[in-house]
This record gives sequence, C-alpha cells and structure tokens, in this order.
Amino acid sequence: MISFIILLILSFVLIFCLILKIVKIKLPRKIDITICVVLPFLTISVFIAMLIECNVRRQKDIKTLNALITIVDNALSYNRVFGSNEEKRLCRDSLLYYKKELSNISLQDSLITIVCGESQDMKTRVNQAKRLVTEQIKRLNRLNDFIDSPFKIDIKHKVDNIHLRESFTTEQPRLNLIFSCRNVQDSVVAIQVTVLRSDTVFYSRQYEYNRVNSVTVPYTPDANEKIELGYITQKGNINNYNYIIYGE
Repeated sequence: MISFIILLILSFVLIFCLILKIVKIKLPRKIDITICVVLPFLTISVFIAMLIECNVRRQKDIKTLNALITIVDNALSYNRVFGSNEEKRLCRDSLLYYKKELSNISLQDSLITIVCGESQDMKTRVNQAKRLVTEQIKRLNRLNDFIDSPFKIDIKHKVDNIHLRESFTTEQPRLNLIFSCRNVQDSVVAIQVTVLRSDTVFYSRQYEYNRVNSVTVPYTPDANEKIELGYITQKGNINNYNYIIYGE
C-alpha cells in the first residue's frame, strides 16, 4: 500500500527531525517551522487518510470474499457434472487462481491490521474462503478422468465386490459416487456409470480406473431412476462389465 510506505517515510523523517530538536542543533527558522508544524500535520493527515483507505479497502475485500465464496460453492463446485476433462481442468485452474487471490487478500489485510487493528469478521471470512477453495481443489483432484474412446461392452453381470460409500448429496440434482473394487482378478481397463430412467439410458460415461473412484452424475431423487456402476475388465477380446445397482 502506497499510503503505508509514505506514512512510514514521514514517520522516520519526523523522528529524525525531533532528534535534531532534542540535541538543540540550531536550524533556520523555515526548517524549524517545517519540523514543528508541517511534518506533524502531514503525518497526521496521511495517517487519517490511511485509516479511511484501510476501512474502505477492508469492506471491499469482504464483498470480494462473499462473491468468491458464492462462486466457489456453486459455479466452481467439484460436485457438478462435467462434460469433459478440459472443463474439469478449467474449473481447477479457476480454483487455483482464487487460491492465489486469497493469499493476496490475506497479506494485504495483515498490513491493514497494523493500522486499523484485527477484524474478526474479515479473519473468519478469509479462513472460510481458504478452507472452501482448498477442499474443492482436493475433491476435484479425486474425480476420475473421462475416457474419450469408450470400450464396447460384450458381457455384463452383477457382482458383490464393489464397496460404495454413502453419498452426502442425495438431495441435489446430481450425485457424487465414491467406490472401490475389491479382489479383482482380471485387469481393469475402465469404470462405467449409467443412469437409467424408466429403463432408458439417460446418462452413461466411462472413466479411467483408480484405486478409489469418484464420479458425479445427474440424479433426481424422486424420479424413477436406476444407477448402474462398476468396472470393465478385459480378457482377450472380451470386455466384461461388472456392476452393482445404486441403492440395492
């Protein structure tokens, strides 16, 4: 902040001039008036101006934080149905940008605190925004990448070796599914999630396989929907889809 630097320089100059007065060094009358009147007046004026600037800046930063929290919590949420890996990457880049902006706001507020004192409201909002952004980045990184060239399914059958964690988003129009596949003998080439409405495929995508899989799909809690999720194994030229039905 420029005003902070100016105030610092004026303070040092004022202290130096006061030292000159204390040691009783004889100075011209104009310089004496400058030391006794002009410099203190300028220092006080800059300090008052900086107090006003800091308060205005802090209020502006609080509004920025509120907008940022809303954007991250809604538009940039990991719990959305992405259309491609590129869309997911852009979302991650935006979150990383906001993380950097939060660091700048936090640093700036630490300077404001020196002048105006600490704001508990500002501190709470900064910590809330940082926690939200960090959490969204972490969860976004856990989402499986899409497979651009899906595998053709030759055989499908139900299995009981898929461990599905309880979802915490069942009241939203999308569902985050986290699951792992146990004791898989054949090599897994992909995972697949299919949403059916009245036995008609509404949504179906294949993803790269991870030890712990996390995908988000469109979901309407009260609709007549069925979700198949599982993994695809390849044995020779045969692609086998091993799945469970969500909720059963």
